[in-house]
Amino acid sequence: MEKLIKSLLTRTLPYPSRLRMALKSARLTNGIRGLIPSGFQPLLQLIPHNIPPQVKLPRFFPADGKRRGEVALLSGCAQQVLAPEINLATIKLLNYSGYDVHIPDQQGCCGSILMHSGNEAAAKKLA
Repeated sequence: MEKLIKSLLTRTLPYPSRLRMALKSARLTNGIRGLIPSGFQPLLQLIPHNIPPQVKLPRFFPADGKRRGEVALLSGCAQQVLAPEINLATIKLLNYSGYDVHIPDQQGCCGSILMHSGNEAAAKKLA
């Protein structure tokens, strides 16, 4: 069971569209949770009640006032699905501090979400 769960996480967590779809689908299991194998129960308990709407970030956010520099923001895989307000707050703070913020196209997963879930090999491949 552990190997199956690790495989599912590896194929889902690093991909925002898959993660969003999996979370929405998993919420539908509320009425049949007793029929789902016990190994999956802890994962089901982690599913948030509300999934924030998808936020499409523009590629550029100009600094407020005097420009001090520029940064590129890695928007994260799970973060942009579970807590997109963190990216928006980060951008706001950086802009307020005088930094242009660039959101690179076609970002991939850095692997940290898989490292946190105990899959070091898959995390290193993504990193």
